[in-house]
Amino acid sequence: MKASTFSLRVVLVLAALLIGGCGKQASRGPEVSVKRVEGLTVAYVSHQGSYDAIPSALQEVMGWIQQKGIQVAGPPMGVFYNEPGKVAPEKLLWEIQWPIAPREGEGVEEKVKQTKPMEVAYTIHRGPHDQVGAAFDRLKKWIGENGYQICGPAREIWFNDPHSVPPESLKTEVQFPVVKKGANQ
Repeated sequence: MKASTFSLRVVLVLAALLIGGCGKQASRGPEVSVKRVEGLTVAYVSHQGSYDAIPSALQEVMGWIQQKGIQVAGPPMGVFYNEPGKVAPEKLLWEIQWPIAPREGEGVEEKVKQTKPMEVAYTIHRGPHDQVGAAFDRLKKWIGENGYQICGPAREIWFNDPHSVPPESLKTEVQFPVVKKGANQ
C-alpha cells in the first residue's frame, strides 16, 4: 500500500511538472476565460456517493494504469454530474478520469474511454480542495453574465498532490462546458 501511495505521489508531481509547463506562470487570480479542450483518452472509474472516496478512486485508477503499463498523459480530473446541496451525499454521481497515451491497435478496455472536444469556461482555484465551491460559484455567475450557458458536467483538474503540497498552494482548474446562448447545439 505504501509503495502505491508513493507511486501515486511521484506520478502527480511529474504530471504537475509536465503539464504545468516548467516555468510557465499560471493565472493566480479569479480570472475566467473560455477555451477549447481537445478530446482525451482517459482511464476512469465512476462512483456514486460522497466525495470522501475521491482519494481511493484516484488510487484505484492509478493502480490500474500502473498494472497495465500505460503512460500517463496529463493530470487527473474529477467530473461531477450533480451538485452537492441539491442531492444527498450518497446520491452524488462523479468520475475520476486520468488522461493516458492512446494505445494503438488495442481494443476497447473496460476502464478506458474517449472524452469529446468541448468549449469550457474555466478559472484557477488556488487553495484547499474543500474551498473550491467558491470558484464554481464565481464561474457560474460569470457564465450567466457573459452570454453563455452550461451544457455539461463540472470538471476539476488537479495539478498537484495534497500529500506533498500545503493546502494553500494546491492548484485546481475548475471548468464547465459551455455554449453561447442562442447557439445551435
